[in-house]
Amino acid sequence: MRLAIISDIHEDILALEKVFRQIRKKGCDLLACLGDISGAGSSMYEDPVRRNAPACLDLIRANCDIVLPGNHDMHAAERFPQYDIGFVFPAEWYTLDISSREKKSLGKVWLHDEDLDPGYTTDSIEYLRSLPEFATIDAGPFNVLLSHYIYPDLAGFLSGFRIEGTEFGHHFNFMERQDCRVAFHGHSHPDGFTLTHPGSFTIKDYGSMKLEPLPWIVGVPPVTGFRQRTGFCIFDTSATTAEFIKVGV
Repeated sequence: MRLAIISDIHEDILALEKVFRQIRKKGCDLLACLGDISGAGSSMYEDPVRRNAPACLDLIRANCDIVLPGNHDMHAAERFPQYDIGFVFPAEWYTLDISSREKKSLGKVWLHDEDLDPGYTTDSIEYLRSLPEFATIDAGPFNVLLSHYIYPDLAGFLSGFRIEGTEFGHHFNFMERQDCRVAFHGHSHPDGFTLTHPGSFTIKDYGSMKLEPLPWIVGVPPVTGFRQRTGFCIFDTSATTAEFIKVGV
């Protein structure tokens, strides 16, 4: 099976359309989106035509077999994470002003204070509220775990990013409970891709590699053209090879 994986669109409709065209050329059996369809600030795109959250969401709903929410999508839908991430969100979190959120957060979670209104309809909000925080795929001899980020912070609400192999231990344990040997996530926007083996973390340039010996946790590039890191992943489950393709925008 050829699994195409995209993540972190951040409302960039032009980049998303280009990525989908490349995926169609490459061919895939299943297409998964790992979240952050939403979440664009006023400084991200000089060309206002690039930013169109409703169009991005419509395109993803029409083309993706699996769609998961990222922290920006959860923020847009006023959702809280399912798992205990070490911070308890007050019930009134989404009605608080930024100053109040900042005081209560103690710097532990993203405030999403730069997010512009995505302009979603009620139907789109309900759709985002219905999405699961992770998915597993039966790839034959092993299962594949998909999420926006790493357990227990599967949606990526905690501030900062994990860059030490030892910080991924909980995710490896979560993979084992789900009977998964390979995991893919977004959120970190690498210029290429990240690879985590138990105890080690590396950043790699775009290209192909065989994911052996298992298990591996893989971070995929973002779709957004912000910082010119647009890319996607094709994972061949039979050959256990992953290809990371950069797309010029």
